[in-house]
Amino acid sequence: MSRRSLALAILSLWQAPAWAQTGTPAPATPPPICDSAPYHQFDFFAGTFTVSDQNDVIVADETVAPQFDHCILHESFVGRNGRAAESMSFYDPVERKWFQYATGLGLIFRLQGELRNGAMELEGTITHLRRGEVRPMRARFAPLPDGNVREELYEQAAGAQAYALIFAGTLHRQAASGQAGGNPH
Repeated sequence: MSRRSLALAILSLWQAPAWAQTGTPAPATPPPICDSAPYHQFDFFAGTFTVSDQNDVIVADETVAPQFDHCILHESFVGRNGRAAESMSFYDPVERKWFQYATGLGLIFRLQGELRNGAMELEGTITHLRRGEVRPMRARFAPLPDGNVREELYEQAAGAQAYALIFAGTLHRQAASGQAGGNPH
């Protein structure tokens, strides 16, 4: 059997979908699930960044990208020391809250919260894997006028009433061409 005959035989076995046989229009593509305004409240966190600590020392490179039709923000953090972490942030329309789960660097974050006064404010727990401890935690992400993002992480020590700052830094947005957006120093 020639290749042409084989191709025709295969095509004769194919049956067009019902809508194509009846002449009715193809079904419309459903709208994206995560397209409403609340799903975009944390968009300022998306991008490619260099991360500096409170002393303005560059400590990491970070990429935050929307995935699955913008239903998830996936964060990939690689420290200058080679250690890495990942997070997943998503909006739950039933609970009307944002959730963030992160792991790496010997830690697990389980946070939830909402956009307040233009900043994403989350709270939950931090698990220290090596010490086997779970403690209350808070996180705050705030967009800055220059397009960068301020990140602050707080932890409540055992028996303490107040939260202590464990990280304060700036995510310096990188321009699409790889040039820095916002001054990292």
